[in-house]
Amino acid sequence: MGSMFADALKDAGLTRVNISLDSLIPEKFAKITRGGDVRKVLNGLKASRLVGFDPIKLNVVLMKGMNDDEVEQFLRMTYEKPIHIRFIEYMPIGNEGNGWKAGYLPLTHVLDTCKRLKWSFASCKDVYGNGPAESYRLEGAAGTFGLIHPVSDHFCGSCNRLRLTADGNIKPCLYWSEEYNVRKHLGDASAIEALFFKALDAKPETHEMARELSGEQQTHIPTARRMSQIGG
Repeated sequence: MGSMFADALKDAGLTRVNISLDSLIPEKFAKITRGGDVRKVLNGLKASRLVGFDPIKLNVVLMKGMNDDEVEQFLRMTYEKPIHIRFIEYMPIGNEGNGWKAGYLPLTHVLDTCKRLKWSFASCKDVYGNGPAESYRLEGAAGTFGLIHPVSDHFCGSCNRLRLTADGNIKPCLYWSEEYNVRKHLGDASAIEALFFKALDAKPETHEMARELSGEQQTHIPTARRMSQIGG
């Protein structure tokens, strides 16, 4: 996103942005995104700050052996800029087999990194719309960092999210296969409202990702769609 696009989005009424940035190293970023250019993302981050989007959140999916050695570099970004980095556990969404387990890393790794570096940090709750993230601020930092750990410590009991996919389906839970098509009800406000309530009623008590991690039997059918297909 260049400055021209950022200005247009700001003029259209957008006030805050979430940016996916799983690596700051060009080669790694290209591998993770299958050809993406990290410079474009960093330019978009700069443009977002210049036009005044607030808050600006960077979503970082932590993966063992891929970007776990970049945690310090990401944390340093919060010292310098008023951005909010959210580390997210690697989830088994749309993955066939058990290959994802090799890349899974609990987010205690982030706090352990702070302790290893002898960086002081404290819990904070001043990030608007931070949802399920546990937020922290390094001492003297302009921004914050958050931990979203759906696998090791799920937050299903307090989850108030629904996901509208790019092809017009409402998902009560990212992990399970249940979806409700909203496109066929376009123009019928009452039918759409009823569908949203139906989706809310279908939200599960737990997504059981931890069971998948430990190899236990699950009670529902996980989605076969990857995050790139779901959106987000």
